[in-house]
Amino acid sequence: MGYKIYNFSPFDLTGNPKLTKSAFLPESKALVTSQTFTSRFWKDLWFNFASSQEIQNFLNLTLSYNLKKEIHTRNLVMKKGGSPKFVYTHLVMPHFPYYFDSIGNKTKLASTIDENRENKNSYTSYLK
Repeated sequence: MGYKIYNFSPFDLTGNPKLTKSAFLPESKALVTSQTFTSRFWKDLWFNFASSQEIQNFLNLTLSYNLKKEIHTRNLVMKKGGSPKFVYTHLVMPHFPYYFDSIGNKTKLASTIDENRENKNSYTSYLK
């Protein structure tokens, strides 16, 4: 039907590969190795052994990916063009980690640790 497809998701679409990198989902050959002991260790326990600075760097990187995708999406949607477009964007929001509170303030590093994943107040505050 003449749609131009823009894929800002972590998933490849047939004929439209993802345009952005995912910090959370395994890439290419990592799909095969993601369930090995070493990969599971790093995925599930890394936060317990990483320094506060390493955790902060990781969180900043994932937030940066999110913000870039949001900016690209907003710019694309606002751009007038001749053909119709389909923009598929997948943001790591409101998924854990909860980067912001209900009024847009950055949360403290402690609230982004895995033990806070099930905190309903943090989730609903981030969702708002």
